[in-house]
Formats: sequence, structure tokens, C-alpha cells
Amino acid sequence: MLYFFGEPVYYSGRGLNQSGLYGCDDHVSGQLIFDSGVVVNGSWAFNVAESESIDECLIIGSKGSISFPFFGHSVTTRIEGIEDITDYPALEHVQQPMIEKVVSYFNGQGDNPCSIDEAATVMKIIDAFSKPV
Repeated sequence: MLYFFGEPVYYSGRGLNQSGLYGCDDHVSGQLIFDSGVVVNGSWAFNVAESESIDECLIIGSKGSISFPFFGHSVTTRIEGIEDITDYPALEHVQQPMIEKVVSYFNGQGDNPCSIDEAATVMKIIDAFSKPV
């Protein structure tokens, strides 16, 4: 999100252990506002029935929307009432490109794929989202 939307100027959230099945939060919600004016509202529920789980990122703009599942293989665009669905093949090893960049960096063969400033910002957001209720 930082790459696409810019620097966050506000972020807040809460986590809670709704089910009590484990010693960690199983529901997290949060909001971010970026300096570009983009607002992100998120809810991550790890304690719901799989049949009720919604795996979707929805980006709404002035002319339409883009939506995609985090663990799926399609992108839906809706622009001024026209819908287009683009399917793409599943990646065999979805994390492989990032792993290769990190290994390359630690071997002194490439640039760091994530700056320390970006990492610190992401950790601050994660900490803000994991505050107990």
C-alpha cells in the first residue's frame, strides 16, 4: 500500500481474541489514511467459518472500482458501469520473487527490496492494529 498510495498520515486499529481458542488475536480491524487522500478500511477475521470468509480487496475510485481476492487468481474492474474480469494463472511459488530479492541483498548481489524506513512504518501500523480492545 505504501508503494501505491504514499505515506500514511493516520492509522489506528484494534485486535481482539474473539474465539478464545488461541492466545492471540483472531480478529483485527484498522483504518489508514494516506497523504494522497486514499482511505483504507480493513477487517481480518481468522475465526469465521470458511464458507463465510470473504477474501477480497476492493479499491473504489471516482470512476469505478478494482477488486481482487488476496488468495485468488482474477481481477475485476468496473469503470463507469462496464465490468471486466481478468483471470491469471496461479503462481507456483508466490513468495519466490521476494525471497530471491532478499537472498540477493544478503549475499551482496542486489539492492534491499524494502528500505528500513518502509519497514519501520509497516511495523508501526502493525503495532497500531494490534492494540487490545
